[in-house]
Amino acid sequence: MDKTVTTKYYCHRSGVFKSKSKGERSLKITGSCKIDQYCPSFIRTVVGMINIEVTYCKTHLVHQNEIRFLPISTVVQETIAGKIESGIPPNVIIDQFRNETNYNIEKKNIITRKDIYNISAKFGLLHKYKLHDVDAISVDLQVKRFAQNSNKSLNPIILYKTQGTEYFPLEKDDFMIIILTETQKAVLEKFSSEKLCSYNPINKFHSSIQIPNKPPYRTTHQTH
Repeated sequence: MDKTVTTKYYCHRSGVFKSKSKGERSLKITGSCKIDQYCPSFIRTVVGMINIEVTYCKTHLVHQNEIRFLPISTVVQETIAGKIESGIPPNVIIDQFRNETNYNIEKKNIITRKDIYNISAKFGLLHKYKLHDVDAISVDLQVKRFAQNSNKSLNPIILYKTQGTEYFPLEKDDFMIIILTETQKAVLEKFSSEKLCSYNPINKFHSSIQIPNKPPYRTTHQTH
């Protein structure tokens, strides 16, 4: 009798969420993809020496086909890994995929920095994503890398102040970095008023920041 190998694939939304964390991190904003119930959809394959037998149930129940819970395809992951290997910054990669949409949104159009980080780890490219083990040094190196790019539109850093430097009205020991991507700038210029609010957990101050091609925005930083 021929030997066969049987494999059964279940809907990835099926089942109950079981946290493996130790309570040190909160559940991600999108929540778990698990529906805490069981979806009947499955694919069963029986692979023999000369043939493959497939049985499947295409009916999905108790959930919708939500883009946020779909996996990133292998092709897209490999494309992202190639961009990371080439030194393209994460924010630029995200903008490139978001700009590819033609009113038909796919998973790749809503990738996040966390997705980029996970793909970097999967393909052994964390040294490209994070330039140094010390966060402060890694950030400084990344800012300098942005500044060296001949294409200024790819530099999202509009303000960078390190500790020990003077920048009124900040204190000398304060650190501040403001990042604004091209997509964010376009949305800001189209829909915002002339005020921006941001949260500052250390102190309270007021400053004016010049946004390219727009009047100065008054930013108010509040301490709670």
